[in-house]
Amino acid sequence: MNIRRWEFTDLAAIAELEKACFADAWTYRQLADGFLSAGFVGYLAEDGGEIVGCAACQKAADEADLLRVAVSGSRRREGIASALLETLFAEALLTGVRTVFLEVRASNRPAVALYLKHGFTHVSLRKNYYGNEDAVVMKKEFCESD
Repeated sequence: MNIRRWEFTDLAAIAELEKACFADAWTYRQLADGFLSAGFVGYLAEDGGEIVGCAACQKAADEADLLRVAVSGSRRREGIASALLETLFAEALLTGVRTVFLEVRASNRPAVALYLKHGFTHVSLRKNYYGNEDAVVMKKEFCESD
C-alpha cells in the first residue's frame, strides 16, 4: 500500500469512494473546490493502483479541520485510516498546526473510537448537525514533544 498526496486527476475516483462510504458524499465539484482552496491537504491510500482510502484537512494558521476520512468497505480494519491520519498529522506538525478539530456523527462509533485512539478528546455536541443527527466535536492538540 502506498500513501500519497491527492492529485487533481484523482478526484473522480475519490468521488466514487465518497459515494460508496457516505450518504452525504461530497460531489466531484465539492472535492475540486476543496482541492483548489488555500490550506487544503489531502492524502490517499492506494493499493495496486486502486484508491482504497482518503483523508483531507483544511489548515488555517495553527489550526486544522479534519474534513473527511474514508476507507473502502472491504478494506476497513486494516489500519488504512490510521495510516492516513498519521500522515496528515505529520504534515500538520511540520507546518505549524497545533490543534486539529473535527465533527463526527454521534452514531458513528467506529469513527469516534478511531479518533479517541489517535488522541482526540470530546469538546462538545452539536444538536441536529446532520439533519436529525447530532455531531460530536472533537479536538487533538499537539504538544511540543510530538
